[in-house]
Amino acid sequence: LREDTIIALKQMIKAFEEDRDKEKKSKQHIFIVSAHRNFYDQKTIWEQKYLGKRKMRESINGKSAEEIVNLILEFSSAPGTSRHHWGTDFDINALNNEYFSEKG
Repeated sequence: LREDTIIALKQMIKAFEEDRDKEKKSKQHIFIVSAHRNFYDQKTIWEQKYLGKRKMRESINGKSAEEIVNLILEFSSAPGTSRHHWGTDFDINALNNEYFSEKG
């Protein structure tokens, strides 16, 4: 990742943790799932999804090429268009939606 992106990420994580603690929400932590990906890595992800070798929200069985592409584009950029190539974007996850749910 670019240095300015790392600084912004650290600020975001700090704000998340401060809000979490202030609101007495779970001790959930966020973490990077993936960061920089080169063109070939993005191409591999795209091709695996297109061929049904990588899990997506729903199966590609019986779908047209256009439907498969639209399904892939819900969560993945086409190779050459991903901002992951620039070192400015990353994917984060918390693995627990409890933090984002209203209690009470």
